[in-house]
Amino acid sequence: MTADLRERLALAHDRPSLSAAVEGLTGHGLEPRLADKLARRLGELALPADSRVLFLGNHTLDPLARMATAAAFCQGVVVEARVGPFDQHMQMLLDPSLGLADFDPDVIFLSLELDRLLPALPAGLARLDAAGRQGLVDAALALVKGWVETAKSVTSATLLVGNFWRPVRPHLGLADLKLAGGETALHAALNGRLLECFAADPKVHVVDIDQAVAATGRRAADSPRMRHLGKLAWAEAALPEIGDLLARYLACLVLPPKKCLVLDLDNTLWGGVLGEEGPEGIRINEGDPVGEAFLAFQRAIKGVQGRGVLLAACSKNNRADVEEVFRLRPEMPLGLDDFVATRIDWQPKHDNIRAIAAELEIGTDSLVFVDDNPAECELVRQMLPEVQVIHLPKDPASYAGLLLELPSLERLVLSAEDLRKTEQYREQAARAAVKVEAGDMRGYLESLETVATIWPATRAELNRVQQLFAKTNQFNLTTKRYRLADVEQFIASPDWRLEVVAAKDRFGDLGIIAAVLLEVRADGLAVDSIVMSCRAMGRGIETAIANRLKAIARALRPRGRLWGDFRPTAKNRPAADFYARQGFTLEAEADDGNQRWVLPVAEAVDVPCPGITVDQSTIEGVKSLEPQAG
Repeated sequence: MTADLRERLALAHDRPSLSAAVEGLTGHGLEPRLADKLARRLGELALPADSRVLFLGNHTLDPLARMATAAAFCQGVVVEARVGPFDQHMQMLLDPSLGLADFDPDVIFLSLELDRLLPALPAGLARLDAAGRQGLVDAALALVKGWVETAKSVTSATLLVGNFWRPVRPHLGLADLKLAGGETALHAALNGRLLECFAADPKVHVVDIDQAVAATGRRAADSPRMRHLGKLAWAEAALPEIGDLLARYLACLVLPPKKCLVLDLDNTLWGGVLGEEGPEGIRINEGDPVGEAFLAFQRAIKGVQGRGVLLAACSKNNRADVEEVFRLRPEMPLGLDDFVATRIDWQPKHDNIRAIAAELEIGTDSLVFVDDNPAECELVRQMLPEVQVIHLPKDPASYAGLLLELPSLERLVLSAEDLRKTEQYREQAARAAVKVEAGDMRGYLESLETVATIWPATRAELNRVQQLFAKTNQFNLTTKRYRLADVEQFIASPDWRLEVVAAKDRFGDLGIIAAVLLEVRADGLAVDSIVMSCRAMGRGIETAIANRLKAIARALRPRGRLWGDFRPTAKNRPAADFYARQGFTLEAEADDGNQRWVLPVAEAVDVPCPGITVDQSTIEGVKSLEPQAG
């Protein structure tokens, strides 16, 4: 793959062909010299950037910027990188001549060497008492917090703050571990305080540089000669690990996450072929090196499930045999009920993968398929090129690490909805069963006993709202993708009204399932966006949302208009008739299919939504709005 990378890049002038050029590579697969060449080639092509990233710190960051640019591209993100002046991380924020506003970064990465930040730290630590050592932690933390607060005041960028990496050897040697507040303890305390300080801040993420240095090997990552010559914090050997870590953050900020992990069974979840070995013969047990490797892989899958990733099984097997092995081998970390969809039969896997996506009401481009069979993997790649296919290597001991390092399954923040994802899909299956029994739609909707609550978004809902904008495809009127900083501005601005919608029914709590963005204008309200999770579609909640919009319009602009656009995509057909069903009139339609719908507020009439009870707080919230002329 890497041998002909440069030749293919030389011919590449568009995004798809560039992506093909580095298919299969990650930051771990890029050695620094190749990363340099890739980053420079990308700079020559001047592709539209997905993310503008500013690198700031008190050491030389140019090699890392090139590595992160290359690693991010291998993950599907085009980065425009800029490195600020050496040791001018605060000046860059405050001095307009240094060009922060001109560059307008989406992301700022701050990396600080602790011994340069606090020059007296190593040599003077032994002479300080406990209070003095604590004072060093407080001083370093205050400097970082001061930078963060300044950055938040002058830019809307997401802030990535590197933590502090431990030296190869503490200056006090072995005795350092016996010293309360020694160098080792100080680094641990400072990094712990960093996490605590920014845990609740949706715009700030602590990047674990110390872990990346440790993964490289502290001695391999350290280059005293280059530190003195070029003010480089790390040796070249550490760049792939740190660059890949940064690329993961950038990918999470730009790309929609994969939603479902589709797993083969034989020689994937366990060792051996079930049809040949039988339930007792497959290898998934302690005391057997191969069996322990598959146990570790199943534990890793459970960990990924804990991120909100759905699990599905797709295997050529007899279903009764598979049910038996889950029943007879309770030592397996996974149970059959961990899978929200299963296709265990002898049909082609690409057909079954399509069926899994349809059952879960998600796109096939939201799937990751994992199999040990190279022929099956290649067929899925050819038939479903949008599915990410992971062909497992021969050694099962590598499976767990491979899965846990898969960038497409990363999440920056876990919402309450993520933590309940598998449970929510089980509840959805129960709803589907009731739908079959009900016989008619009205009876089905009424049987669900759905309660909807709608309220103005606050900072508490920032991450979930941004997640809805980033992930929602089917019920999405305009498919506008907003960053966290955009959502924050909408909440704070009097010119915008951002509403969130939660729902629950007799089967469970669906959580926050929709967001509505209105622009308040002098002559009325413009519906900028309505996004709703696919699991809430088809039950009339969208009508309750429309009635809420009409109530807000009557309160704020009683003599104005409500209007909004529908922009058709390949996936949002379920939302195509939203405005027509809510009483809006089509005002204009462009050649590309984009539509403008309008409704005079004086003519707005609520549409019945049987089976939906609107929470009283939703009604009272609209009543509290002060009527305005318009």
